[in-house]
Amino acid sequence: ISTVHALILTEEELELSKKAMFEKQEYSEVKWTKIKDILGGNYSPALKQFVHDLCSRWKFEDLSAKAKDPKCSDSEIASLARDLIRWHGEAESSTTKITFDEEKRDYTVSADAS
Repeated sequence: ISTVHALILTEEELELSKKAMFEKQEYSEVKWTKIKDILGGNYSPALKQFVHDLCSRWKFEDLSAKAKDPKCSDSEIASLARDLIRWHGEAESSTTKITFDEEKRDYTVSADAS
């Protein structure tokens, strides 16, 4: 089980952070990356899973708010529900197997696509 925290920035906070958020000597490779680039790129499976789950939450919150809005049509709610279901179907899925050798006091990690 893991817990990941997300900090949602306003446009003003984002601009400020671009100027002074990270020390360049210590974090020379830090950069802001678009969600679609993370999901489609060569990033850690854990990061990609987190980003996908975060987007899922946003989609669910949008669907929930619209479903509670009496002005929202059933077709709009259905469209949002279908989008959420489609989104979940597109998620990458993988398994990481960790084997621990007690005698050697060592472990082996292998990732297998599910």
